[in-house]
Order: sequence, then C-alpha cells, then structure tokens
Amino acid sequence: MRKNILLILIFVYYNSFSQDSLTPKKQISFKTFSGWRMDGKRLAMKEFKNEIYKVPAAIPIYNKGTQNRTIGFICIVPLAVFSIASGGPGELSGSGHGKNNTVFLIGAFISSVTATYLLLRSDKQLKKAARIHNENQLVVY
Repeated sequence: MRKNILLILIFVYYNSFSQDSLTPKKQISFKTFSGWRMDGKRLAMKEFKNEIYKVPAAIPIYNKGTQNRTIGFICIVPLAVFSIASGGPGELSGSGHGKNNTVFLIGAFISSVTATYLLLRSDKQLKKAARIHNENQLVVY
C-alpha cells in the first residue's frame, strides 16, 4: 500500500511541473501544486498581477481576491491565539487550567471558518480574474 501511495505522489509531483501544452500562448492557467502558469513558466504573484493589470475588466475582481486573501491570512492570527489560550484538556500548566475554555474554542472555530471561507473565496475570484484575462487576450496558437 505504501508503494502505491509513493508512486501516486511521485506522479502528482512530476505532473505539477510538466508544461501544459493545451493552453494557448499568453493564457494564464492554474495548476494545483505549482500555482499560476503562463507559457509553461510559473508566475509569481507579482508577475500574475502585472498580467492581470493588462486587462482593465479583470482589475476589480483581482483586487477583491487579494483583499479577501489578506483578510483570510489575518484571521489565522486570532485562530492561533485562541488555540494557544484554550490549552489542551490534559495541560495542567496552561493558562486556562481549571477555567471554562468554551469561549476560546468558539473563537478558534469562528476564526478558522472565517479564514477558510475567505481564502477559498479569494481563490475563486483570482481564477475568475484569470479567466477574464484569458477571454480578453488575443488568442494566438
């Protein structure tokens, strides 16, 4: 079983770096493990932003996506704070020993749900901005 899982992981790793020959030139695509790609090269977020800003219709959607991404990452901070403050059930030395930790657990749950929602929404908006970019580019094969 371990050999099969290792074989699958190696296959996924290899495919994440392979060039996508189906996408036309100057088209942005997203691959799960390697991120944003264009013309067979990986795009950093700065290069992705520069490409998106070439199409004015995609700029507002890109800005919403980056704003949601920033807020989602900021929501991870209270998640860590609430998780540390609540302590584990067996920790005697924790700051919450002997106290009701329900408030900390609820805060951690709300922060994690909010962060997850905003990060998934951000990905959806960035993919939509890339799609608008691709539709408005001149297609050359």
